[in-house]
Amino acid sequence: MDVKVATIEKLDDYESPLVVKFNVKGAIASSTGKRLLFPGDIFETNAKPTFPHEKRETPVYFHYSYYNQDAVRINFPPVFSVESLPTAMKQQFQSFALYAMTAESTPTSVTVRRNFTLGEILYAPKEYDDLRAFYNKFESKDQESVVLTVGSVATAKSTTESK
Repeated sequence: MDVKVATIEKLDDYESPLVVKFNVKGAIASSTGKRLLFPGDIFETNAKPTFPHEKRETPVYFHYSYYNQDAVRINFPPVFSVESLPTAMKQQFQSFALYAMTAESTPTSVTVRRNFTLGEILYAPKEYDDLRAFYNKFESKDQESVVLTVGSVATAKSTTESK
């Protein structure tokens, strides 16, 4: 896959979200007959689990609290239609962390929004099982696919012309 930055917007405005637009060439999706499957959040594709080990005897330490906010929009030709999207999910870990993911579509695009907040930096070994379960659940959610169905060119033309 070839990914090139097309534009970077609002770089000088720290009060507004940074907007980066990419041009992507190559395979972003897997084809299965009349369906295309692509990751809901391409930034998290093939990410390794944060906590792969079942047991931990030392505290978990993160260098700092942080907030990640991703909004990924994928535009596609009108010959495709959305068959399914990842379902929305909101999950909280105690009062220290929050994950939320939503997906929405238009006739020619899919937008996936993912927000993750980590407020605490130190977790005791007794909290590890719950922390690991929290991470495993949302990291699995990050890997869910968007499914597009390939329609006929005639159907896509008539849909485009009727707008």
